[in-house]
Amino acid sequence: MGRTRGKRLGAVTRDEERWLDCLERSEIDTKKPFTATQAARMIAVTPNKNGTILKNIPLPRKLSHVLRKSPRYEALLKTDINSTTYWVIKSRDNYD
Repeated sequence: MGRTRGKRLGAVTRDEERWLDCLERSEIDTKKPFTATQAARMIAVTPNKNGTILKNIPLPRKLSHVLRKSPRYEALLKTDINSTTYWVIKSRDNYD
């Protein structure tokens, strides 16, 4: 059998970039730790740049994957009893 390679993260797509922009415009403070579930709920109620609510809301599992791909966010090592990952925005100096 051939050797299999793990999945690669790839680049952030246009839809994923919309989600991240909505997250930054939302009421959630991205400088404090937040979960992907909290972020998905805020994306669901925050209007986009045109003033309309997004119809394709990401699941928290998908949003966690997108946050991992984005150079703007980093995962904190804090986890609770349910193995929840907490996210925080990087400072502008540390963007890749």
